[in-house]
Amino acid sequence: MAVGGGGYMMYKSHESHKQNASTTRLHIRVKDAQNLIAADSGGTSDPYVTITVAHCTVKSTVKPKTLNPTWNEDLEMGIENRTGKITIKVFDKVDRRRTPDAAQPPTHPRRARD
Repeated sequence: MAVGGGGYMMYKSHESHKQNASTTRLHIRVKDAQNLIAADSGGTSDPYVTITVAHCTVKSTVKPKTLNPTWNEDLEMGIENRTGKITIKVFDKVDRRRTPDAAQPPTHPRRARD
């Protein structure tokens, strides 16, 4: 399901469809990030943002090869309860063609190898 400027909805359960059908909407502007940790072997990342409320998660578009992404995306989702937790996470897109250790999320520092 398309959600705003290029993002999309990820349903975690049957309850997600019910939640997103709510007429009460949460509008979110994903602006930018700075100084993310490099997760790719080339010293960059391919970051995207997920925002979760209860059973629904929306995801921004991926910004390739940057540590300082600008999204300026408007996302939205239905909410059933006006109180609760909003979880915002930044991840690196996993490219299946790369080696597994190149797929670290930029929110976790990479350890130096001996």
